Amino acid sequence: MKATRILLTGASSPSGMALLSALQSQADTAVSAVSRQRQNKMSGIDWLQADFSTAGVLAGLMKSADRLVHMAGLPLLAAELKELKSSHIRQIIAFSTSSVLTKKYSPNRVESELIQSIARAEQQLLTFCESRNISLSIIRPTLIWGAGRDRNVSRIARWAASQRIFPSYRGLSGLRQPVHVEDLASLVIRLMQTETKGRQVFVAAGGEILNYRQMVSRIYATLAKKPVFLPLPAWIVDRAVHWPTSIQPTLVMLQRTRLDMVFERNPLLDELDWHARGFDPDQQALGL
Repeated sequence: MKATRILLTGASSPSGMALLSALQSQADTAVSAVSRQRQNKMSGIDWLQADFSTAGVLAGLMKSADRLVHMAGLPLLAAELKELKSSHIRQIIAFSTSSVLTKKYSPNRVESELIQSIARAEQQLLTFCESRNISLSIIRPTLIWGAGRDRNVSRIARWAASQRIFPSYRGLSGLRQPVHVEDLASLVIRLMQTETKGRQVFVAAGGEILNYRQMVSRIYATLAKKPVFLPLPAWIVDRAVHWPTSIQPTLVMLQRTRLDMVFERNPLLDELDWHARGFDPDQQALGL
């Protein structure tokens, strides 16, 4: 990688911390890491405490950077694109989510509006970078795991730690491809090392396809447990949209456990020689 100065937003997120750890071994790389909360010092990392959602903050942060790695929520970046016009940024790597494909028609209004805002932000960023000839990679990760702080796999792990019974809907047959935070970090580094040109949007999936029931069973296995799957009446889950909003998100989530969420591998990942690991968690990776 050429000598470079990277601005990383969302640095205290699981993916952000994994990337910072990997970047510490990269020569000729200066990193400014942005977080809302004060963080412990890391060798070679310049921590900046700032609220990225505050208008105008981005402009000051970008003055000396030539690459932006954005992990702080795509709509936040889209809202500040005008601040990029006076910067020297030549490459942007931004994290979106594969949910823009899998939750596009969510029956939950709040979730649907969030997904729509992310999809709009993707398009705004693509249009902006195309007009200014900035290299752009928008990564859509699948289920993220490995740091013990994600909202899906670790959430199941916390349930498994206290409950033997796990609710089941139509056999939990939907396929998944969980991706490890360290593999996402290595993908970002490979994108910077090759200085990938042009604009692309692609899914970054884990190296193994397994169904939801298998995924849950492996999480329980880290605790030397076997789950007792409790089938829920289909009519309860199928009518999720008609239930109170307090339980609707949980029922909608259960509905998706029977849907396949797998993706074809983008040829760019082969060009980068990027290969993610399978799903083989231990307690540390699950935050237990």
